[in-house]
Amino acid sequence: MQTLTFYAGTANKVELTIKVNGSVVAGDLLTRAMLRFGPYCLDTDNVEHEDIFTFTDDATKLEVKAGLLDGIQAGFYDGMLSIFDAASGTDGLACKRFIVVIESWSKCPAT
Repeated sequence: MQTLTFYAGTANKVELTIKVNGSVVAGDLLTRAMLRFGPYCLDTDNVEHEDIFTFTDDATKLEVKAGLLDGIQAGFYDGMLSIFDAASGTDGLACKRFIVVIESWSKCPAT
């Protein structure tokens, strides 16, 4: 299982190519994506997540900056990516599972 590692309080990103059954999904068909891990749920339809979780490359990839989630806690989480298109409606499609690791990251104090 693939591991996604993020650092709390940082803008480090992970880019995910969206595949179902081993094939890259035709991006123009996707309408939404959700990444759930632990108590967190990133959603491309949530305007509060537009700088954290967004489609790129004609919606064939997702850019994830989970370290920017307000109040995110370090730990290991079971992550599940769901995608949506017109055919799946509000039910969506199970896409992929991940191990999501959130690590603490210390920075120098602002001056």
